[in-house]
Amino acid sequence: LLAGLTPALHASKSDVVSALKDDVHGAPERLWLRHSFVVVQVAFSLVLVLTAGLLVEALTNIRSVDRGYGFDSTGVDAVAIDLSGAGYAPTAGAQFARELIARTRSLPGVEHATLASGTPAPGVSMNLGGIAVPGVTPPAGQQLFYPSWTIIESGYFDTLRMRILEGRDFRDADSEGAEPVVILGRQAAELFWPNQSGLGQLLLAHMSPPDVGDVPPVQMRVIGVVEDAWSEGPLEMYVPLRQRAWSGLTILARRSDERSVAGDLRALVITMNRSVPVLFAQSLDSLQQNGPMQIQLRVAATVGGSMGLVGLLLAAMGIYGVTAYVVAQRTREIGIRLALGATRSAVVGMVLRQGMALVLVGLVIGLALSAGVARVLTTQGLGPGVYVPPPDAATVVVALCAFVGIGLAACFGPVRRA
Repeated sequence: LLAGLTPALHASKSDVVSALKDDVHGAPERLWLRHSFVVVQVAFSLVLVLTAGLLVEALTNIRSVDRGYGFDSTGVDAVAIDLSGAGYAPTAGAQFARELIARTRSLPGVEHATLASGTPAPGVSMNLGGIAVPGVTPPAGQQLFYPSWTIIESGYFDTLRMRILEGRDFRDADSEGAEPVVILGRQAAELFWPNQSGLGQLLLAHMSPPDVGDVPPVQMRVIGVVEDAWSEGPLEMYVPLRQRAWSGLTILARRSDERSVAGDLRALVITMNRSVPVLFAQSLDSLQQNGPMQIQLRVAATVGGSMGLVGLLLAAMGIYGVTAYVVAQRTREIGIRLALGATRSAVVGMVLRQGMALVLVGLVIGLALSAGVARVLTTQGLGPGVYVPPPDAATVVVALCAFVGIGLAACFGPVRRA
């Protein structure tokens, strides 16, 4: 209705005598609105196609970033389970988790094993609440620090080969009823206590258990500092599973040889309780290559590229429609030009200029908009450790040639009639 409203209003206000005279003399109607639509279609289609190209480049380059710099995913298998899916209450779930990790460590081919609330992945963090550090002011506009929390069983750092810079790992004694403890990432320790050791320091954690409202803050003691998993990202904090029950767990097992133990881990879970859902069982390397950020990049690149191609197709239809309309309006003029000696090439050039001018204007605007989008993506990135490379000149040239080629193809029919 909206698209038909403008020409309908225009037709209702037309002067019949003038319109007939215009038709007789072949005066071209102003096509600025149609031209504007075509130019906008070309411009935004180019933006979508080039942005999709940038996302594909980021997806290609992300593999070198995904290994992080603070852990080693090679030779580690991961199996995710959900204890709540089997109806485990916190106490029973904790007992199942302790038995599961003990039996996992006794499996043949397992060098180290642990349990965690998730696998390390760039741009992915878990929020259990904020923390306050006595004497340290949070960032402007915030009352607390909001780190990325990870709930782990002992052996996590050995399994992922993360360096413990100070202090110790969690122990079996760090259980419910004992003093609450925490292990910090290096960046968090340096931010909270610069130029001094973080060991033994206290902080207040405003954590609420799942499905529970606000509770008083918990005082936690720092017992260790480890190397960060990611060079750039949120502050990293680790709490012991024995002090913080969690239902969604991932078994991480470093194998002692090349044989995968993911199938053995899945079979172990099924043997212990067939009702426990196994969400996935594969190597940590493959998870790193198919993590949430990669999936988001693939979806964004696919949607952006598809929409760009659809937009390009619509733009081609618009170019065809406008050019064909101009040829129809100027048929008498073209006949007079030919009768006065104009060559066929001159007529073809006239019609091509009419259609390709729209393409070129749209491409210029699209390049300017694409440069702005690329600047935002390359300077700010898409998340911790995920960088978008600068636009590739070859990609830009190929895209421009494709748009020009499709524009020429759209003009072919009207040019032939002319």
